[in-house]
Amino acid sequence: MAVSILALSTGACATIVDGTSQDISVTTVPGGATCEFERVGSVVGLIDATPGTIHVSKSKDSIVVTCTKEGHLSATEVVSSDFGGTTLGNILLGGVVGVVIDASSGANNKYPDTISLALPPEKFESAEARDTYFDALAEDADRRGKVAMEAANNSALCRKDPDGSECVDLIAEIETAVARERDQIETQRSEVIIE
Repeated sequence: MAVSILALSTGACATIVDGTSQDISVTTVPGGATCEFERVGSVVGLIDATPGTIHVSKSKDSIVVTCTKEGHLSATEVVSSDFGGTTLGNILLGGVVGVVIDASSGANNKYPDTISLALPPEKFESAEARDTYFDALAEDADRRGKVAMEAANNSALCRKDPDGSECVDLIAEIETAVARERDQIETQRSEVIIE
């Protein structure tokens, strides 16, 4: 009887603990950019000038963040939601009812709390200045990717089962994110004007 009451009282654990919405903070270099948040083809929010914070409902669907500023190239980041850790407790304690409630409310998903985007200048005085700027961005992307990869490999998930599908998926997600960022850097490099 006590177990049944506990299971019922903890149903929809992520909904209760983490809520069905969250804040996402955005910074840009340089600051003062306008950022639009779009999910499944609909605008879900706007930041008029970075840095800023937006409140969004949680969802399994990714959000596309596009930031613009006059005199700079735009920057876009696809922000994916992750399956929240509270849902595991729901499976163990709340059972199917809690998982269904959390899935339908979006509470078992979470977006990153912060996003940072670089908006390169539209013009450079020379090809050398352009390449110095974009090479530094690429090196920073690689450095952050390496840090994320080390953190993933040292996580309990990968230490427990380094060849398991969850660890492999996490590593692949990091590699994909770094590759996507490097592609954007090279696209931006090709778009700038040399005066």
